[in-house]
Amino acid sequence: MALGAEFCARRLPPAPQVREAARRCREEGLAFSLVTPVVREGAWEEVTRWLSELAPALEGDEWAANDWGLLRWARDAGLPLRPVAGRLLGRQRRDPRALELLRVSSPEDAAGLRGSAWDDPQTAALLAEFGVGRVELDLLLQGVRIPALPPGTQVSLCGPWIPVTVAPSCPWTRDPLSCPLACRSLPAAQQQCGEEPHPLFSRGNALFVRIDEIPPGRALAAAGADRLVWSPELPG
Repeated sequence: MALGAEFCARRLPPAPQVREAARRCREEGLAFSLVTPVVREGAWEEVTRWLSELAPALEGDEWAANDWGLLRWARDAGLPLRPVAGRLLGRQRRDPRALELLRVSSPEDAAGLRGSAWDDPQTAALLAEFGVGRVELDLLLQGVRIPALPPGTQVSLCGPWIPVTVAPSCPWTRDPLSCPLACRSLPAAQQQCGEEPHPLFSRGNALFVRIDEIPPGRALAAAGADRLVWSPELPG
């Protein structure tokens, strides 16, 4: 089970709710993973305080982080969590229009369209530096290519909701520091672009496309991943 927020720090659940979820997972023999988003300066103090409060109760549990600065802070602070490189750190080409580019691409360019930030050896080397033993990658329409990672690094594939864009601002409020969390009570908006057959879904500060064309089990085997992270509902 995963609990937290991938895209907006204002949507992080209260610490007591997280501790209770982790406790129930342990009782049921289930693994628990904490999830945190990109953290902007205005939310930094709040998020680091939240993590510091939770870490003792989650010792040894996984933590999917989507912010390099937060990973460094946690390492320096000695937080007893097992860090995972969240899918936003992979910087994949998530735009469905990549399918059009794929049809006219050379083999080298096609490999790039399926790749991620982990194709760069210097970026991949950061995984060992920060003690990251697992990376998350999105299940892309054009396919996923997993590069050579540090020994022992495992891979999760995420779907079916793929984040196409994550905005630094939010369409629901002018003042993110006093956010009323209107996005929690309003339904997701759906948009259709005339040039793109895949509709876009909006929730909070992120736009998503839903990937239904690829059987997840086959994708896991083809990509060499060992875990599927599947969200039945549109993430927030």
